[in-house]
Amino acid sequence: MASVFTIEDIVDVQITLGDRPIAQSNFSTPLILSADAPFAPDRIVTVTGVDDAVAAGYTDGDPVYEMVALIFGGDNPPREAIIGNVDVTGSAETYIEALAAIEQENTDWFFILADTHTDTDQEAIAQYAEAERKMYITSSAASDIPAGTAGNLLETLKDLQYNNTMLWPHADADTVYPEGAVVGAMAGLREGSSTLHGKTLPGVPTNKWTRTQANYIKDNNGFQYVMIAGVGFALDGKMVSGRFFDVTRGALWLEFRLQEDLFGLLKRQSDLGRKISYDQVGLTVIEGVIYERLNLAVARNFLTASPAPTVIMPNIADIPDNDKANRELNQVQFEGVLAGAVHYLQPVRGYISLS
Repeated sequence: MASVFTIEDIVDVQITLGDRPIAQSNFSTPLILSADAPFAPDRIVTVTGVDDAVAAGYTDGDPVYEMVALIFGGDNPPREAIIGNVDVTGSAETYIEALAAIEQENTDWFFILADTHTDTDQEAIAQYAEAERKMYITSSAASDIPAGTAGNLLETLKDLQYNNTMLWPHADADTVYPEGAVVGAMAGLREGSSTLHGKTLPGVPTNKWTRTQANYIKDNNGFQYVMIAGVGFALDGKMVSGRFFDVTRGALWLEFRLQEDLFGLLKRQSDLGRKISYDQVGLTVIEGVIYERLNLAVARNFLTASPAPTVIMPNIADIPDNDKANRELNQVQFEGVLAGAVHYLQPVRGYISLS
């Protein structure tokens, strides 16, 4: 006769897992805004190449088709792209209204491209990208930019000091839609690990500016793609504020990932029936999580290893009792040095003697 007792009567083992993953922000997928998209009434469609764009109703020569071709024809493309419908004809929807509607369905994207090159639309999307911490890449064939006419779009965006918008003046902007090539050159690379400067952008004609025009665009933080020594060469790679593309993307990556790391720490400890204690032990745990992310930033060459990043934690004895009562930890800081990149060597001098 079997025993009425089981092993659980003697030893009761229960496991609670603290391994819940935290959703992470995407820093590689582009969203392409398309006015009156052929796949309407659907709001979005995901593509992995031009065949998917054709299946969605686009043909060679359409702005979206051109951007998709450049994105996936680049040397470092993303795994996928999202096309979002802007219902211009049906409901007179603006691009900003469409972005809000798209966010209700999918927020897993980072770069913003659009089939509009109208100044008012571009200014509105640039403002959105700054507020929502996305990167907006656009181009313009407007002749007043290389002419240096006061109040042109490049000057306007530069004056607004947008860190998250890149503007590429290009004579063929309205047929080539070259902004797709920037995504194709950078999206597949680790955030902050490589510069746009010097990249080859397959499928895009180089800019043919005069020296005066090129200097004006450069001085106003516009993007250029030029022919040097027989090869296409992406020049500088600045956002309209003057900040470099890789710094902007790397800083957003670090900001979001560190936020996710710390949130995940609190969440998983709670799931395990524990907590981060408000004492020196708890502060040390938090400090360790921050260092872990900073060390990853060093490993991808976004921050320097020497000097190494440092985390500055408040002294537990100096924290106000009211902060402890509210369970709020304030004044946590860290410092790091950008690894940067060498773009120019001017001049390199040599001295040759007879002996």
